[in-house]
Amino acid sequence: MSAAGGLMRVVLGALSAGCSVLPCGLNKRPLIPEWTSLQTVRPTIEQVEHWHTELHPPAWGLITGPISQRVVFDFDGIAGLATAQKYGIRFHIGTPSGGGHQYLQCPDFYIPTISNATKTSLRENLPGVDLRGSGGYAIFCGQNETGVYRRLRSLTKPDPWEGPLVDALMPIIAPPKPAEPLYASACSERVSAEYLLNKYLSQAQGGAGRNDVGLQLCLQLRDNNFSEDEAAAIMRRYAASVGTTNTKGQHEPYTEAEVLATVRSVYSRPPRNPWGRRADRHDEAPPKAEGNVEQADRRQTQAGSLVIQPFFRGRYEACPLAMA
Repeated sequence: MSAAGGLMRVVLGALSAGCSVLPCGLNKRPLIPEWTSLQTVRPTIEQVEHWHTELHPPAWGLITGPISQRVVFDFDGIAGLATAQKYGIRFHIGTPSGGGHQYLQCPDFYIPTISNATKTSLRENLPGVDLRGSGGYAIFCGQNETGVYRRLRSLTKPDPWEGPLVDALMPIIAPPKPAEPLYASACSERVSAEYLLNKYLSQAQGGAGRNDVGLQLCLQLRDNNFSEDEAAAIMRRYAASVGTTNTKGQHEPYTEAEVLATVRSVYSRPPRNPWGRRADRHDEAPPKAEGNVEQADRRQTQAGSLVIQPFFRGRYEACPLAMA
């Protein structure tokens, strides 16, 4: 079998194992311009064979995150090898630079793509390690400008999302919890931040416009008595979790500048009445923002005929019963 034929066998094997694959050049860059669509839709066998025939890619990448159900730790340089040795890591892929990749099962919460170069806490706690999660990819076969990638273990058997290295990483990425009660405690006077974050994240991840949904989230944080600094921190988590692809499937990061501009705009206006507790409430969403802060404020203020309407500002003298 030729080298190209052997490469295709590996690529098609990854595809049949449920992974999304990407043709790359010697510089490790994607050879197709709209590759971000592969984060949500796997290519067909026909597409892969077409890329193989037309582009002759010297290397192939695996799209990390939920689409492939795999996350990759990339250990690079002397620092990366020292970290791998410290945590007893066995590489799945040996890289041309002398480092390696460990493949892990993707957990059921958002894992970002971050690097030592840009994430100080990662650099300080896990030197030489980059994380490939949602929005990322890792070369798994072929070669780059400096050499050949070597398969050391089967990629069909990623390691479980557990162990000392994962434990060290978790405080750095701080993923949202999968579920939180509506109120932080029975007598709390404001809605739980985790509840709001997860509620609006599910809307954005379900296809709603992330900026519009982010505006709605920020409005609710303001209306439920979160400080501007608290809102900024929660909005940063929201922005990190919605990824870098817009509703058209184009690469368009939700930048920190946009996040902070939204927070400043929202907090420049007085709060509306916050959410409150109703016996007949069935967890309906608040009215949708109409494109800007002023319209969103006006919409909820006029929502008296809806089940979710402005709730009372009054304090609860006794703890209410459990919600429906």
